[in-house]
Amino acid sequence: ALTEGSPERQRMWDLMRSLDNTLVAEDTRGLLAFIDQQREVRKGPLGCVGYCMSGPFVVTVAGRFPERFAATASIYGAGLLTDRPDSPHLLAPRIKGEIYFACAETDKYAPLPLVGQLKSALERAGTNFEIEIFPGTEHGFAFPQRHCYHKAAAETHWERLFDLFRRRLG
Repeated sequence: ALTEGSPERQRMWDLMRSLDNTLVAEDTRGLLAFIDQQREVRKGPLGCVGYCMSGPFVVTVAGRFPERFAATASIYGAGLLTDRPDSPHLLAPRIKGEIYFACAETDKYAPLPLVGQLKSALERAGTNFEIEIFPGTEHGFAFPQRHCYHKAAAETHWERLFDLFRRRLG
């Protein structure tokens, strides 16, 4: 079981931490090349959404492929601003699309002071973004199976996500 502190959970976290923003960007380059060759795929701007550990990946993709991604959403993304050389926030000046960040009020993976630093970095870069902090929520609030599920916040984040995609992707 993936209970807190279990060896299985630790192995899962170790595997997830083996991914990095550079590897995800390389994979995305391949995915974009593939979809560009598909006649069935409508040409035009793309959108992406990431939850938790994939939150920084979608921000990285938005910065690495600014001409392609018009709508990006990071839902309680972890690791959006780090001291690593591939920290997603460093790509903010390159992002041309719009980014929505849905954040939990209580989140050990993205505490509010870090969210404040992210906001400052995005403002300095001139990035088109919105950060929404959901009062009374914890990391993982959007999934009904989680102990911290927050129905009102989950529904609101879906409304914001669909609105972003409608506005930016048509």
